[in-house]
Amino acid sequence: MLTKVLVIAPPYVAQTVWPDEATKWEHLSGLKVQVIKGPEWERRLCMKREADVYCISRNHIQWIVNEHIKWTNKKWKWDKVWPFGLVVLDEAASFKAPDGVWFKNLARLRRLGVEFINLTGTPSPNGLLDLWAQMYLLDGGQRLGASMTYYKEHDFRPSKYMGQRVIGWEPLDPQSIYDRLSDIAVSMRAEDWIDLPEVINITVETTLSEGSRDLYNTMKDTGVLVGITAGNPGAVGMKLLQISNGAVYDDQHEVVHIHSVKLEATKAIVDDADTPVLVFTSFIHDKERLLAFLPHSEEMKGAQTIRRWNERKIPVLIAHPAEIGHGLNLQGGGRHIIWFGIPFNLGDYLQANARLVRTGQPEDKVIIHHIVGKNTRDEQALRVLGAKGATQEQLMEALAYGD
Repeated sequence: MLTKVLVIAPPYVAQTVWPDEATKWEHLSGLKVQVIKGPEWERRLCMKREADVYCISRNHIQWIVNEHIKWTNKKWKWDKVWPFGLVVLDEAASFKAPDGVWFKNLARLRRLGVEFINLTGTPSPNGLLDLWAQMYLLDGGQRLGASMTYYKEHDFRPSKYMGQRVIGWEPLDPQSIYDRLSDIAVSMRAEDWIDLPEVINITVETTLSEGSRDLYNTMKDTGVLVGITAGNPGAVGMKLLQISNGAVYDDQHEVVHIHSVKLEATKAIVDDADTPVLVFTSFIHDKERLLAFLPHSEEMKGAQTIRRWNERKIPVLIAHPAEIGHGLNLQGGGRHIIWFGIPFNLGDYLQANARLVRTGQPEDKVIIHHIVGKNTRDEQALRVLGAKGATQEQLMEALAYGD
């Protein structure tokens, strides 16, 4: 009987959190954890080492599946013996896209009978459509259907169009979906079981100068500035977010600086903060400008950065939420978060905040600062986060453990 477990997680989580946590808990002292990392030759060497739990970055899913499975006579078949009796997906919402390479490779395992356990704090960051791929890996389509198309047609109706194309779906009966998941999914929120620090949300408004406002309005109305062209409404929206943040990419992907009001607002918060500050950005030029503007600021560069941050040796840590927003233990480093750019992605937003709002946070309060451009797309992003958060909260309540 196969008993080895494969944990698939975000890169830093696979390399640091799982092996570190296994040494902290007495009941796990008998488990040997092996991280699978490095170039191919090193990964193969790691696979040969005896262990109970193997941890691998989600970026290597395709590699590890291809190492053991091949396409033969129009069927997926074992090439070598799949060595794991169970696959654990840490941050399972990362695999919510049915057309994504990660999901497609994991679906091969599901069709061959491999069992999964999914772990996530944000199962439906953009709505209940996000559930289908995650549930398929658990039950092969028994509860929500064998395809995303079936799930949409059976449980949703179109709610938003762009021309003739449907771009939004509304659930017909959310409770029906919750009921079908109730025997296989459970919600256990940390705040229901352990004491977490109080969260204080602060909105810091910034105002564009007259010249910056003119550029913002021109892009909003026409989609065009000198040397900067947005080809569709989505691209216009991205350009507007960039302008609100203070810089924008031109058609040659060069950075055009527009204003520094958010930089100055960030520095004011940092100067007043009583602990180190974690700053989340939206665009590469955000990070570059912040690193140049804020003394003693650093960006995420791996496990050493995590260790030094938790030792409070980094006054300002700057990162995109996708880099460190899932699973990492950063609560030792401080209690202040600054959102330099406001995201539309609820999963990134909640998971990033949870790096500090978690058990082990030595402070009694975590303060989350949102730097919002007045009368800009930032305000819309905050509203969207609120609406998406309400949908996810309903799901978590419906599946709450003990209810």
